[in-house]
Amino acid sequence: MQNSGNDQLSMILKNVLNPDSNIRIASENQITQFLSQNFGEFLVELSKKISTEEEDKQVRQVSSTIIKNFVNNANYTQNWFKLQDEIKNVIKQNILSTLASKDVDIRKAAALALAGICKIEIPKKQWLNIFDILISTAQNNDINIQLSSLTALEYIYEEINPGNIPNETVAALLNTYYSLLNKDNIPIQLAINTLNSVQNFLPFIKAFIIESVQRLKFFDIIEKYVKNDSDKIRQLGLKIFIEICRIYYDYIQEYIEKIFHFTKIIIEKD
Repeated sequence: MQNSGNDQLSMILKNVLNPDSNIRIASENQITQFLSQNFGEFLVELSKKISTEEEDKQVRQVSSTIIKNFVNNANYTQNWFKLQDEIKNVIKQNILSTLASKDVDIRKAAALALAGICKIEIPKKQWLNIFDILISTAQNNDINIQLSSLTALEYIYEEINPGNIPNETVAALLNTYYSLLNKDNIPIQLAINTLNSVQNFLPFIKAFIIESVQRLKFFDIIEKYVKNDSDKIRQLGLKIFIEICRIYYDYIQEYIEKIFHFTKIIIEKD
């Protein structure tokens, strides 16, 4: 009976993407009904779909989207906060486990679901240890876990505001980026994911940018990637400097000469 119910749920989730509007709307209505009847239990089942490698890819992606959208839906957000911590933790752990998936699209879907939960919890000073978790997994030996952890951080920064993260956590995150970017022979994709994450992290580091030694340390490591042999990495490094100039214009004067120098190199190369 349990397997039959799971198969039925998978079919309903898959039909959300059906080109036939009648089938699609019927499935959407069933999902809304499930959410209204037992919000917590349904999200647990969706999180299980996300974390099951044997499940259909579309079903896993739709499950992630539903969790992200409905915890942020004004009609359902309070339902999330009314859930017992044990239920919320099961949902979170199932999604976190999916960061190890071999499928990049599934890892991104899981990262988006995590960011959706963080959007409502972190401003309330809840689940702040997600940063400790992702700091650890961003340095995992499994490259897929590293990449997805950095993507999750990138998406989380998009959903919250500067000030939502305590300064000691910002410092720990900054040290993680230093550790990754200082590696010799860093894989290209790891460099790309790290730089993308750093770009979204920029609004959170004002307390460190205003201090001269910390500022120059940060600028120097980004400059290293502006000069990288990969044109894609050079482009990302330059985007970060453009954002730095936009957000922290008052603090770049002492670095103007270096910016001129590496801009000249980029013009020559690209």
